This record gives sequence, structure tokens and C-alpha cells, in this order.
Amino acid sequence: MHKNNRPLSVKMNVLMGALLVLFSAYSYAAIEYFRYKTTSGALVIDSRLPPEFVKYGYEVINANGDVLRTVPPQATPEQIAAKREALTKQQLKAEQLKKDEMLMRRYSSVADIEASQNRVVDEINVRLSILRGNLRSLKGQIERQQEVAANAERAGREVPQALLDNIGTMEVEIDDTRKKIIARKKEITAVKRNYAADMERFEYLQDLRYGRRRSSQASSSNY
Repeated sequence: MHKNNRPLSVKMNVLMGALLVLFSAYSYAAIEYFRYKTTSGALVIDSRLPPEFVKYGYEVINANGDVLRTVPPQATPEQIAAKREALTKQQLKAEQLKKDEMLMRRYSSVADIEASQNRVVDEINVRLSILRGNLRSLKGQIERQQEVAANAERAGREVPQALLDNIGTMEVEIDDTRKKIIARKKEITAVKRNYAADMERFEYLQDLRYGRRRSSQASSSNY
């Protein structure tokens, strides 16, 4: 019985030894180290990473020197600003492209844009005419109310408070109507400016789309 168990015992010891070796090798390889450069450019491998070197970037390696992961350097304020500027330019470019597509889908010629502008301006002018009419009416009403108040004062009578309140209310309405008229005039100016920009952009896009094609066609006809 003892003779039969000895070979088995030897095999078990060998197996356990092999497992211990493998476990030790795995544990050794699983240890992580930091590889980084100092401010002087010296390459350092250490089990800890000093906080002041984190911003310069580093590598995490195992005991065999295999790179487990790489942490890039932190961006400088200049790099952050440049990245933000590049992103802004990309966004503006995308927005402009979207506006160009809408512009080309909406209109087929500069005359179409001018017609659209005239319709919008005409609508604002209608509102402007109504406001001017309201202003004239308010001025006429307040002049009559002021005349009544003046007559009462000349006659030595006390001006009724209701009359004074009514005059004050109309003065506020007149001031508000004047502000609205100014706003409508500014709106017309803004509309014309925006449509002028659309017409200029439309002509530019038309030149890009058809001008080059015509040039290439003209070049081909010369052969």
C-alpha cells in the first residue's frame, strides 16, 4: 500500500510546486509601476507617482515592463483655449452649412428673396401705419382734455381729479406708442439688413454651385 501511494504523493508535490511558481510569477507580473519623466527629462520607474508629475503624463507598467495603460499629459490653458476655439469654429461652420441649405431650398433666385423682403416690410409698415394713426388720435384726445382743464383753471374752478388722471393715462399711452413706432422702424432696418445678407450669401452660393461648373464647361469646350 505504501509503495503505491508514494508516486501519487510525489506527483502532488510537483503539482503544488508548479502552482506556487505560477502564482508567484503572476503576483510578480501583477505588480504595477509608474513610468514617468521628471522636469529635467529623466525617466523614472517607481511604485508611486509624485503628485507634481501627474500633469505631465505617465505610463502604468507591470514588472515585465509591459505597458498596461497610458495617461496623457494634462492640457495647458493654451491648449484648452485652442480646443475650445476649434470647437466653436466647427459649430459655427455646421450652423452656417445648415443655414445655407435652408437658404438654397427656400429660394430659387435673388428676386425671390427680394419679394419675400418686400412682403415682410409691407406687413411691418401696416402695423406702423396703425400705430401712427393711434398716436394722432391720442394726441387729439389729450389736446381736448388739456383744453378742458385749462378752461377750468381760467374760470377759477378746480380741475377734476378724474380729468387729470385721464390726461396722465393718455400721456403714458402716447409715450408707449412712440416707443413702438421706433421699434417698428428699427425692425424694418433689421429686416432689410438680414435680407441683404441673405441675397449676398445666395449669390455667393450660386457662384460656387454654377460658376465653377460654367468655368469647367467653358474649359472643356476649348479642346
